[in-house]
Amino acid sequence: MEVQKSQTTANRIEFSIFEDGRDIARAYLCILPPDSPFHYHSKPFGFMTGVFVEGYYRSQGYGTAIIKELLDVAKQKCYKLIATSRDSNQEIHKLYEKLGFRRHGIEFRMDFETEPYF
Repeated sequence: MEVQKSQTTANRIEFSIFEDGRDIARAYLCILPPDSPFHYHSKPFGFMTGVFVEGYYRSQGYGTAIIKELLDVAKQKCYKLIATSRDSNQEIHKLYEKLGFRRHGIEFRMDFETEPYF
């Protein structure tokens, strides 16, 4: 059995909110192209990652604002949007559900390097 590889690309869009010159909220939309012959959609799918709001600014609408802006772009460019988070982050789960996301499946993860948590 031979596994063949080919390089594909993703487009990443960064969304940020600045307050007093500081980046206090951000999120990323990765757009993954439908380049497989087995892909059933003509549009790409989106992956939302890196959603973060500085502690002092949480529960003030910054997270909602940045995700809504990301959703506007994703709806134009993608046929679906995937968002993941840690099981323990119930606060963001409530926000995602409030904004129209629904739970779907289970995420499996394998870490190859340790990432610092801020």
